[in-house]
Amino acid sequence: TLNYIANSYNYIKNIETGIMDIISTEEVKNADHIYIFGDADEVQELITNKLTHLNINYTRYDTIESLMNTINNNGNETHITITWDTENIDNLTKNNIPHINIFKHF
Repeated sequence: TLNYIANSYNYIKNIETGIMDIISTEEVKNADHIYIFGDADEVQELITNKLTHLNINYTRYDTIESLMNTINNNGNETHITITWDTENIDNLTKNNIPHINIFKHF
């Protein structure tokens, strides 16, 4: 229905606005690396499409182990991880990995 389409469009616009809010933070601007952590779903696609469109480099991870390996191998370089799934947020918090929950930005 038309109402469903309008609601979906508004939801997508809110996610895009949240992405713009996130990438304008000092936390992201000052990071040596931006990591996208989560399943390859529609939200991940919106995030990576927006970052690609803005020519912002990022690396995507779908397991905490692969993300932690990269972080450990990068030594003292700064990083921020963008995520959207509560289970991933719990894993990031438990492992003391700096992160931003995209859904807190809209």
